[in-house]
Amino acid sequence: MPTQNKSRLTFIILLSLIFPFFTVAAPVEKALRIVTLQDFKPFIWCDEQQVKGIDIDIITELFHRIESPFTIECMPWKRALTYLRNGTVDALFSAYKTTEREAFATYLDYPLHTSVFSIFTHKGNINSYSQTSDLYDKRIGISSGYSVNPEFDQAKAEQRFAISEIKSTESGIRMLLMDRIDFYINGKTVVLNKAKEMGVANQLYDMSRPMHEPKPAYLIISKAAKIHNKEQLINKLNRSLEQMWQDGTIETIINRYTQPSQLQ
Repeated sequence: MPTQNKSRLTFIILLSLIFPFFTVAAPVEKALRIVTLQDFKPFIWCDEQQVKGIDIDIITELFHRIESPFTIECMPWKRALTYLRNGTVDALFSAYKTTEREAFATYLDYPLHTSVFSIFTHKGNINSYSQTSDLYDKRIGISSGYSVNPEFDQAKAEQRFAISEIKSTESGIRMLLMDRIDFYINGKTVVLNKAKEMGVANQLYDMSRPMHEPKPAYLIISKAAKIHNKEQLINKLNRSLEQMWQDGTIETIINRYTQPSQLQ
């Protein structure tokens, strides 16, 4: 065989060996870039460059189930929304649903959590609550600037009860336990988390009737971001998040941050 033909045959054999290697190698999946707000304890907070909280644990479990890489970074909320709108980042949590945001983001079918304002008292208090009028003439603690619901806000404006504006959740709990107020109003999960940290969760009583309907907060996906197989990813996230609600995973994660530690 001529030398030229031998060289050509050798080249073809080499191509047949090399070409399959390049065609079957799977591309490395790009990690989804997710952003969140900086401090919303116990749902989200940043501590020495690490993100922690209820929603962090939920997101971690969610992406583990769909076997998809991701990163999370904290930033001011306004900047995070801007980045999501223009596609600089891929996703954001946890966001309440608004018409404005739906224009530039796709909401998952299920929330990461729901939040409500609840009324707390200490377990020695015999006062009860089922409607706003039950609070009349009582001493109420609430964070400065908070709006609860239209009926409560109107009663507050009419000075139907004595309001103590409180700077922190810990201060509100301490005032309640010292009997300086009759009721303390704040986010249910926020109060339970702080009470657990303080070791006084067993001394609080959460009135069964919340101040408003549960408000869902979501993981949302940027419509402008270039995400590989975006619709497929969203469908997988929806299916897995639904399963997490159904199998009790969400409740278990929330309880880790809010329930008193069980004695061994």
